[in-house]
Amino acid sequence: MLECTIQRAGYDQDQFDRAGQMDFSGFTAVFDAFPWMAELEKYHQLQKGCSATISVTNTADDRSLWVSVAGDTRHSHYLIGYVHLRPRTGLLGLGKTQEKKWLDIYSIARPEEIKRYFSLFFNGDYPKLEEELHLEKVFQSMPSAK
Repeated sequence: MLECTIQRAGYDQDQFDRAGQMDFSGFTAVFDAFPWMAELEKYHQLQKGCSATISVTNTADDRSLWVSVAGDTRHSHYLIGYVHLRPRTGLLGLGKTQEKKWLDIYSIARPEEIKRYFSLFFNGDYPKLEEELHLEKVFQSMPSAK
């Protein structure tokens, strides 16, 4: 099941509005109608809390894909974050391999690309999603806090 949540500019990290179960066409409607530039301006005025973000989580395997906006109203870009399990080995590659929840964030310029990545996510085509995301400019990669 795919669940969608929305964080508005200035929300606390754990504050969000539930949009409920969603399919790809529902996501694109929410994404297209979302006031990205107004939320970006609001975030810069507040200077606290989260940037506006739309997140979709596959509750069956706890993967998430989210999109946020960064920059300013004249020069903005999207950030797309992918939360997934990544195999990790012990120190110096020794020991048992364990899976760790990981967050990879990429900088994306065009909304059409965001929709393409979310289409892959909604279709469950994670290998293709990961392959294509790895071709994008990495903004940040780190263990996931959640």
